[in-house]
Amino acid sequence: DAGQSHGMLRCIPNPTNGSSLLRFDLPESQNIRIEIRDLNGRIVSVAAEGYFLRDSYDIPLDVNGISAGLYLCTLITGSERYTIKLGVGI
Repeated sequence: DAGQSHGMLRCIPNPTNGSSLLRFDLPESQNIRIEIRDLNGRIVSVAAEGYFLRDSYDIPLDVNGISAGLYLCTLITGSERYTIKLGVGI
């Protein structure tokens, strides 16, 4: 797999030039949020937000409106944060 992984979160492919999949597993049903931030900490996109059932997910991520560069993609659950680097157009 040509994606970067950290714990429960993967981005495939990474780097990306248009569309990717954010793949993650939830061991229990819970509220989550997936944020894409630039290296200055500004949120440039929220890829997913809400209550998700315990399962495995592939969430489409469209980065066409995001400038080329390096970003941080963070899966936030009630008690955990999982962050990976995301390359866009590089």
